Amino acid sequence: MHGAATSAALLTPADVAIGISHSGATRETLEPFEMAKERGATTVAITTDPRSALAKAADIRLISSSSETIFPGRTGSIGGRHSVLVLIDCLYVRVAQLTYQRASASLALTDHITPQHAVKNRRTR
Repeated sequence: MHGAATSAALLTPADVAIGISHSGATRETLEPFEMAKERGATTVAITTDPRSALAKAADIRLISSSSETIFPGRTGSIGGRHSVLVLIDCLYVRVAQLTYQRASASLALTDHITPQHAVKNRRTR
């Protein structure tokens, strides 16, 4: 919460703030989101409830939908989380497409990191 609020306080009209909340009513998401909007940032909500406070506060709304039964003892469906991840992946790919030169340069500078931290597959006998 503190990190999100600090980040939101530093945003400008040239920035974008993305709020992600299944219900769209999570205070920890909504408060920094509203602060980002007050700072002039473009706000994008990813939620399953188009009538939620988060959706209403957003400049752009991405509504996730899935039909799945709720696993006993859990609120919010696992399928709902997956549909949000698909939206995030689509946004990531589109930003990379729109900033291809920068994205390519960033990948070139960082592509050595993952292999260095991979654990070799050990077979048990």
